[in-house]
Amino acid sequence: MKKKITKRMGLLIGIALILFLGINYILQMFAAQRDMVRSSNAMFRQIQNVIRENEKELATVTEEINRMCLLRARAAAYMLMRDKHKIGDTSEMQKMVNFLEIDELHIFDRDGVLYAGSVPEYIGLSVDSGEQIGYFAQMLSDTSMELCQDIKPNTAEAKMMQYAAVWMEDSSAIVQIGLEPERVLQQKNKNEISYIFSLFVDDDGSVLVAVDPKTNTVVGTTDSSLYERGTYELGLDIDKMKQWGQGFFGKIDGVRVYCVFQQTETVIIGRIYELSALYRNVTSGNLRLLFYMIIIFAVVVYSITRYLDKNVLQSITDINRKLQTITDGNLDDRVDVNNTIEFTELSTHINDMVESILETTDKLSKVLEVTKQPIGIYEYSGIVGRVRATSRVHEIMGLSEEDAALICRKRDTFEKWMERLFACPLDGEDGVYVLDAGKGKRYIKAETVVKGNNVFGILIDRTADIREKQALEQELGQDVLTKLYSRRSFYSQLDKLFSGADLPECGAVVMVDSDDLKKTNDTYGHQNGDRYLCGVADTLRNFHAPGQITARLGGDEFAIYFGGLSTPEEVKRCLTRLCALQEEASVTLTDGTIVPVRFSMGAAVFPVEGSVWRELLKLADERMYIDKQARKKNRV
Repeated sequence: MKKKITKRMGLLIGIALILFLGINYILQMFAAQRDMVRSSNAMFRQIQNVIRENEKELATVTEEINRMCLLRARAAAYMLMRDKHKIGDTSEMQKMVNFLEIDELHIFDRDGVLYAGSVPEYIGLSVDSGEQIGYFAQMLSDTSMELCQDIKPNTAEAKMMQYAAVWMEDSSAIVQIGLEPERVLQQKNKNEISYIFSLFVDDDGSVLVAVDPKTNTVVGTTDSSLYERGTYELGLDIDKMKQWGQGFFGKIDGVRVYCVFQQTETVIIGRIYELSALYRNVTSGNLRLLFYMIIIFAVVVYSITRYLDKNVLQSITDINRKLQTITDGNLDDRVDVNNTIEFTELSTHINDMVESILETTDKLSKVLEVTKQPIGIYEYSGIVGRVRATSRVHEIMGLSEEDAALICRKRDTFEKWMERLFACPLDGEDGVYVLDAGKGKRYIKAETVVKGNNVFGILIDRTADIREKQALEQELGQDVLTKLYSRRSFYSQLDKLFSGADLPECGAVVMVDSDDLKKTNDTYGHQNGDRYLCGVADTLRNFHAPGQITARLGGDEFAIYFGGLSTPEEVKRCLTRLCALQEEASVTLTDGTIVPVRFSMGAAVFPVEGSVWRELLKLADERMYIDKQARKKNRV
């Protein structure tokens, strides 16, 4: 026993340990994912703030450079207007370039041809020479116009330059100056996504990417192997990416990753983690926890085993030995383990319980003897093999006292006897079963209540009642409860109708089965269950179809025949009306509760679907079953 307890205890603690570690690992995985999403969204907000600040600074710098370019172009035009002989002197033009702190100075005539300047190589170019220089062609038609061009590669050398141009006061020429705008370019470089990502690089194994939303191509990243690759090529799901700010699993080059993406004004930025890196701390932490818990597990198992071996196991063994004899049916045996106060109290309680069990059965037998009713009660539990039964049980079972005692001695034998009884239900009677005891059939009503390991049951001899009812139904051809035709009478009338030559041209046989009888019985009792059946019968009786014959076949099954119609379409209209009747039908129970009357039905139309009424009834029954299953599914 010690080995069993130790083994089971170790197994249970081991299972609990595994479950705890598993759940803890999963929760930490979710926590790692949640923290990654939270930190990523915070990082995305910081990146967007940096981009916005850089854009503001770029706009400010650009505005300052543009203003400075125009001012210097005006200064150059003013100086040349006052001393025009300098226009053709390259050295003088270069002095002006140095004085104004510009890089180039060009003079265009009214036709847009560059005829003088600080860079002789450019002389001869015109506004028609290229896209960059052609920007200033619009000034030829308006001598009041001043222009400052964005930074572009110039026409002659494709060098990044910013140009500004103004007319001289006498409108004789256009003065253009050029600058290499290092500050603007530096500020633009600060707005490059790769530069911004470099500010947020960490060593936690994550990768930052920027995706062009138009081409779905990586345009910036902290991992050069991903640069200029498409999201489809990488294996990223576009639809999942667009769940902005939410984490999702994916694969990049076959490696499992966890990703978060967010959309900005210009690009989609994302953070990607390899799962091995994301869960690195989770794995190491759980391994440490496993090591500590194994040590605790070993100490706990050893301590409990020592205690059980020293103080409990022997007494439990003695009690179990005694309980086994009681379980086998020897209720006269007693437990007498007295080595500790606790086990002494336990032994006393067990003995008192056995005494109480024996006394309860005797008391019930005496009470039922006084009532003179054919009622028997039995009871047993999962820990006691013997079935306790009152004195009338053997009479109801149709057995001698000796045979009944043998059956009740072992629970399995008694349950097999009850199974044979339950295998023969009486049609049309709820909870009543047929017992062939060798002296004619007996009718027994049996009810069983199971609560945990305890089983309580009652047996009632209904033989006299059933025989009287059967005789009455046979005499009247009428169901006693609903006043409808009985099964026998219904079958007899259909035999006559379908065997005659004057069978109606068109009609139907309908099978009906109430939907909620068991629910009503369980909730309100069998008396109200009978009321519910009468409600179904009244609804069918009010159908008023031509040539209608309505019967209760038994239990909650009913049947209707009607004929005398001309076409199957008329039959279908009648059936539709029958369906509509139950929507308005209800019954009032004994406590005043009003419940709706509902039933399932199936129909077979003759002569379209046959001319043998038993086959029609079978077909209608099959369709009724299909309707019942569909109604159950709809209610669920």
